[in-house]
Amino acid sequence: MNNQIIYYQNKLAYEMDSWDLSESLNSNQNIVLIDTRSVEAYANKHIPTAILVCPIR
Repeated sequence: MNNQIIYYQNKLAYEMDSWDLSESLNSNQNIVLIDTRSVEAYANKHIPTAILVCPIR
């Protein structure tokens, strides 16, 4: 059980959900947001500060 707790604590140190992202953006925290969706999806709509990193096809 302790290994699972440690795993998720480490994982959450580098990831956030949509609520955490919204809170970070609204409080002007210095974060880097990487968008890995397609060019078309990014062009359709994206968070203004997001950086598009296209997957290799």
